Amino acid sequence: MIADQLITYIIQSIEGGYYHPDMKAKLKNGDALGISGETMYGLDRLNGAGSAVTDSTAGRNFWALVDANYGSHHGDTAYYGDMADGRRVPASVGAQLKQYTSEIIKSMFNDYAGRYLSPGAKAVIMSNPALQLQFLYAVWNGPGHFQTFANLVNAAYANGTTAAAALYQLVADARRKKGGLFAVGADKLDAICDKYLGGVPGSSSGGNWWVWLIAGVGVYWLIKSSK
Repeated sequence: MIADQLITYIIQSIEGGYYHPDMKAKLKNGDALGISGETMYGLDRLNGAGSAVTDSTAGRNFWALVDANYGSHHGDTAYYGDMADGRRVPASVGAQLKQYTSEIIKSMFNDYAGRYLSPGAKAVIMSNPALQLQFLYAVWNGPGHFQTFANLVNAAYANGTTAAAALYQLVADARRKKGGLFAVGADKLDAICDKYLGGVPGSSSGGNWWVWLIAGVGVYWLIKSSK
């Protein structure tokens, strides 16, 4: 099962903003943002046209809610960031938009995973929240990038690399090699793992905390029984 909470972490930490091209001239990084269409929580109405972003029930409801609440704020830089926070747009609107986003991303994930991941690789991904996080964010990156990361994991899995930690690092390294916003995304995904998921898999930040817990309990009882 895809955890809605993982999608919420991505929205909160990476894809939390609203952007309309009218904002381009007012934002310092407007050149980068200006290649987008209208976006909310990383969903792009222009470049996502024809997909679940615009053509699913959740997608249609999502943009209808955006139009009803943000249509008069195009170009308003005060609305960059998570705008549905009760300042001028009710917080309840943000909660509903997040729910629609979750439905859209899960639908696209299931589509991409069915097309691009081998059954074995997909099973490992679904068993590990951090690795699932990598591929949920790959949905935001687009089907081509999702397939690139899937091909890496499929090949590694077929060659005997089945540990989630190793596969997580494989995708993270691929993101960093792409550079730019992909490298930034890799760092932010690591930060989400550190903050919410017990650490980056396979790192000293706590990805294998349960191994040390078991070992610590074993040492405790060994010492106690020797007294």
